[in-house]
Amino acid sequence: MAYSPNGALIASSSSDKTVRLWGAASGKCLKVIEECDKYGSSIDWKETPEDFYLLTSNKDHTLRQWKIKKENKSYAVELEWISPHAQLNVRDTIIEEVSGLSEANKKLLEQRRVDKEKP
Repeated sequence: MAYSPNGALIASSSSDKTVRLWGAASGKCLKVIEECDKYGSSIDWKETPEDFYLLTSNKDHTLRQWKIKKENKSYAVELEWISPHAQLNVRDTIIEEVSGLSEANKKLLEQRRVDKEKP
């Protein structure tokens, strides 16, 4: 479970192979993401000036980035990219301050120099 950077949303992953977005103030489920093959193991948020992103790591050995956009009173969720542990292909993406990663994810990020010194 992780709070969004602005504190308005909570993201949770579950053994029912879903990721859910909850209203932090209301406690209501606002969106269910069902595109996971296995249950989630890690979840975290990233904010840019334009958008919010949710990063999930699942027991199916994938890392996913979801774009979260508020549309009127609901939220739209778009899968930005997905990558198995064997290969991580991302472009124009910054991954910072992620917690709860599995050892395989840590090794993958280290291999791809994501956690190394910033340029």
